[in-house]
Amino acid sequence: MKKLFKYGLILFAAVFMPMLFQSCKDDKDIVIIDEELPLKVDHVYMVGDASPVGWNISDPFELTRDASNKYVFTYHGVLKTGEMKFPLAKGDWGGLFIYAPAANTEINADGVAKDGIDIRKGGDDLKWKVTKAGIYQLSLDLKTRKIEVKYEGAEPEKPLTSAWLTFIGDATPWGWNNDPAVIEKFQKTSDNPLQFTYEGVLKEGEFKVAFDQTDIPAWSNYLQAPEAGVTLNHEGVSKDGMVKGGEDNKWKVTEAGVYKLVFDLTNKKITVAHFDPNIPVVTEWDTKVLYMVGDATSAGWSAENPVTVTKSGDHLFTFEGELKVGELKFTPNKDGFSGSKPWFLAKESGAVINEHGASVADIVYGSEDKGTPDNKWKVEKAGKYKVTVDMTTHKIKVEYLGA
Repeated sequence: MKKLFKYGLILFAAVFMPMLFQSCKDDKDIVIIDEELPLKVDHVYMVGDASPVGWNISDPFELTRDASNKYVFTYHGVLKTGEMKFPLAKGDWGGLFIYAPAANTEINADGVAKDGIDIRKGGDDLKWKVTKAGIYQLSLDLKTRKIEVKYEGAEPEKPLTSAWLTFIGDATPWGWNNDPAVIEKFQKTSDNPLQFTYEGVLKEGEFKVAFDQTDIPAWSNYLQAPEAGVTLNHEGVSKDGMVKGGEDNKWKVTEAGVYKLVFDLTNKKITVAHFDPNIPVVTEWDTKVLYMVGDATSAGWSAENPVTVTKSGDHLFTFEGELKVGELKFTPNKDGFSGSKPWFLAKESGAVINEHGASVADIVYGSEDKGTPDNKWKVEKAGKYKVTVDMTTHKIKVEYLGA
């Protein structure tokens, strides 16, 4: 029995001891990884007002994956001033994002203030802040958890183009009236360089320029002076340049007169080609705009929202449309009702409009304060009419076009 136990121990040692020693030897080859494993993703996006797409999480701008390093994603292009961060999926504000290491981590011509990145879901919304707009080369490395940014220079200016041009402001003949129907467009005088010319009176005051990307009624996207305080007079313009949008910097006309202005969109400058200080006498009959009010019109008695009578020629205005049974008269402005409000009225009382035309063709100009009789035209028959107002002859012509 003792021999059997002895041989058993020997057999156990022969079989298991080499395995035990081998195990101890293998322990020397174990590597403990105590650093973050690289994040494996297929897409990295960019959102923010500094990015090309703004804060559009549904359709964010996608970075380019490096062909030789699957952990690196790059962007080369324009960054605007503003903030940004990097989502890893579309349409999910609560998903994984690549955040800046600190709030408002600055990106500018010197690169990025801190090169770390923080990849997580939720927590503090730490973003990068671009303080200098321009063209950048940006690289995100998800293996090293680093961001690299290189500024390459300012974005090249895009040439201004437009099919038409005009201006608006208290220096102009139509003032701050933002009704497109009453604003005259300039004559296009050259294609290369692209130039438009205005010839007419300018008063002391301000103006800014509208072009075919301007929403005139909404007061948006005008061409403006390059900085505040740019003046225009017979000597010229104090500083060249035109800026689309941005600060509401207007050109300031410091000398009233008759001007010939050349607006050069290619070179972004305004040239005073001619100036005459002798402004011709302008009467109420030289109005550039005309409106119609009354219960015979679609506007009713709304002085602030009247029907526009379209300028159809030199001192000519035309309306073509429906008139109801009721009264109407004409005015050169959209101001509210007052004793001083100017009107164009029938010369005689009892004036009617029907299928035969207008019974009284002569027009007078006046106001309540001046004691002018409030002689309106009374539409007797509803229907479609063409109404022409001639400010040279001071007459109205009415044609009945049918029911």
